[in-house]
Amino acid sequence: MRKSDWIVVAALAALAACDRADSDGAQAQPAATAAEAAQACPEFPKNPDAGEMTRPVKVPAQFASYVQASDTTLTVQRNSGAPACIDIGGIDVNSFDTFLDGRLFGATLFGHEYNSYLVVDRAGSAAPVETGVKPMFSPSGRRFASVDISEAGFGAFEALGVWEVTDGSISTLVTLEDLLDRGYDWQLVRWASDDCLVFSTAADPTGVDLETRKFHELRLTARPELEDVAEASACNG
Repeated sequence: MRKSDWIVVAALAALAACDRADSDGAQAQPAATAAEAAQACPEFPKNPDAGEMTRPVKVPAQFASYVQASDTTLTVQRNSGAPACIDIGGIDVNSFDTFLDGRLFGATLFGHEYNSYLVVDRAGSAAPVETGVKPMFSPSGRRFASVDISEAGFGAFEALGVWEVTDGSISTLVTLEDLLDRGYDWQLVRWASDDCLVFSTAADPTGVDLETRKFHELRLTARPELEDVAEASACNG
């Protein structure tokens, strides 16, 4: 091979190496951008009165791309803007959930004489919604509800609530409190439709017999009210 041919081959090899380097850099760029997009929450202080807790908090693999946990802080990245920062300094995280194709993130929080459930809207910037326990979604998936009422009052919610997911936020449709005079052991039985829910309570006013139930319907009208109904007629007609 002539000297001039060697020069051409060397030049082509150098150009190919540059192209590979540029391609590798372009492929690495999205990962770097995603890392830069993640924001850290300020750490909540440790709770000196906290009892025994499970640490470290283990985030399931399917949530690891947008949920991080330290000993005191649960960080939930949103699609844009600042993350949701949740204080877990004195409590455990018992479950992780996702709803509406990943738009909503939910977590069960549990501690000594305390329970909570928080729903984070990753498409918005509002504070997490407290539902007390894991909510149940309506047939369309655009509404959700929960009830968490007890004599002990250890729940962070202690109410019956219904919410609606709009394009950019979560709005509260119903909040009913002070329902113990209506019954004990409140349970959300089902969504009969997007506009009517069925709840039940223990029929025994002392709350000893939890098997025999009373039923209540909640129609989401202009002025929603709980109505006592027979089980067979709940949300029918």
